[in-house]
Amino acid sequence: MTLFEINQSLILNSIYPIDRVHLEKYGGIFREVTIMKDNECRVDFVCKENKISAEGEVSFYFKFRSFDEMLESIENYTGKKISEWKRYFVDVGIYYGELLEWEIMHDWDLFKCDFCRKEIEFPKGFDEFYCNSYWQALYDGELSYDSSESEINNYFRRIRENT
Repeated sequence: MTLFEINQSLILNSIYPIDRVHLEKYGGIFREVTIMKDNECRVDFVCKENKISAEGEVSFYFKFRSFDEMLESIENYTGKKISEWKRYFVDVGIYYGELLEWEIMHDWDLFKCDFCRKEIEFPKGFDEFYCNSYWQALYDGELSYDSSESEINNYFRRIRENT
């Protein structure tokens, strides 16, 4: 890609992942990086079946002070220069064989455990970070990898009561 192509995509509000990698440690999970408007990028961790079933995805959003800082951070995070980035479309389809459901669940369990231990890498130098409330609670240590369903329900009940 070029800076011109990136800027054109953002002007036209055409947002596509610019990097997609299969995470070998989590066999059924891919990482996708998407540049968005307002110096923001999204990092999705996606189950390989997600493009078919629309389930099995967690998204993390990172806002940067400037467009240039965001691009530099993404280059460092992906290990790829802008010229090596590609636009990935849903139907480009490099999907990697069948995994049994239990194997995918194991991959997500391991991912969640590593996330709670702060072992999942993210872009550096961002000003703001946000994600859905469950993953935010894991990130903040309000919930843990092995929180029971009742602990999770109680946590969200307390949140609702305090808002």
